[in-house]
Amino acid sequence: AVHDFLYHGTDLQAYDHVEFPGVVPRTFLGSLVLAVSSWPTVRLIDLTMGHSQDNRILSLFVVRGTMAVIAAAALRRLRNACPASSKPALPVIITLCVTGCFHLSFYYTRLLPNSFGLILSTHSLALYIERKTLTAMQVMTFTALVFRCDLLAISLALGIEIIVREVMQHNGGVRALVTSVVVVKLSALKAAVYGVVLSIPLDTLMWQRGMVMWPEGWVFWFNAVENKSHLWGTQPWHWYLTNATIRGLGPLLLLLPVAALRPPVGSSDKQVLPLLPLLMVWYVAPVSVLSLLPHKEIRFIFPSLLALAVVAACGAYR
Repeated sequence: AVHDFLYHGTDLQAYDHVEFPGVVPRTFLGSLVLAVSSWPTVRLIDLTMGHSQDNRILSLFVVRGTMAVIAAAALRRLRNACPASSKPALPVIITLCVTGCFHLSFYYTRLLPNSFGLILSTHSLALYIERKTLTAMQVMTFTALVFRCDLLAISLALGIEIIVREVMQHNGGVRALVTSVVVVKLSALKAAVYGVVLSIPLDTLMWQRGMVMWPEGWVFWFNAVENKSHLWGTQPWHWYLTNATIRGLGPLLLLLPVAALRPPVGSSDKQVLPLLPLLMVWYVAPVSVLSLLPHKEIRFIFPSLLALAVVAACGAYR
C-alpha cells in the first residue's frame, strides 16, 4: 500500500489491493502516514537518479528506514517513562531486553497492522508506566479500532483497572464507581470517535466496495462473531502460554521471577514499576481473551511480549 501511494497516487485501479484484496480488509491509514513521511526522500531519489525499477528497491529501504525511525521514537518514549530514580540503568536495560526479542525487533519495521499497533502500544505502555492510565487506555482504544481489534482486550483491562483503583481510593463508594465508569466510557468514546473518523472515510474511499468500510469492524466480525479464523489453522488453548511466550522472550523468561523479589531490608531500592498490575493488564487479560480463539499467532500478542520484556528488564535491574 505504501508503494501504491508513492507511485500510483490517485490511480486507485492500479493499487495492489484491487486485484489481491486479502481475506479481510485492513486500514490504509498507517500506510498513508508512512508514505507521506517517506515521500520527500523517495522523490529526491527519483529526481537525482531517474525513474527506474532499481529506484523502487531503494524506496523500499527508505520506507523501512522511516518505519524504523518511528519505532525508535516509540522505544525512546518508553525509555523516558522510567522513574528518575532508575535512570540511566533501567532505560538502557529495557532497550537491550526489547531489542533482544527477535520477533519484536523484526516486526517493529514491517509494514503490517501488527507493526503499527505495536508502535502505538509502546507509546501506550509508556503512558501506563507514567501512571497516565486513562490516556493509555485512549491510545489503546484508538489503536484497536484502527489497526488491531484484538487490542480491545488491553483497552478493556485498562478501563477496569481505572474503575477499581478509583473505587478503592474512595473506600468503595457508589458515587466513585458511577463517576469512574462514566469517565472511562466517555474517554473511550472520544478515542473511538477519533479512530472511526480517521479510518472510515479513507478506507471507504480506498476499498471502493460501494459501502461504508470500517476494516477492523470487518475483522472483528470475521474472527469473533463468525469465528472463521480457524480456517487458517488452529492451536490449543494454552499455546500462547506454553509456546508463543517462550519463543518470544527466550532467556528473558528467567528474569521475570527476579523482578518480583522484594529489596533487602533497609535497602533504599524499591520496586520501580507496578509489576502486578502491568502483568495483569498487559499479559494475563489479552492472552486469556485471545486464547479463546482457535487461530493463534505470536504476532497477536506482541504488546504483551513487550510488557513482559519490560518486566524482565526490571528483573535485570534488580
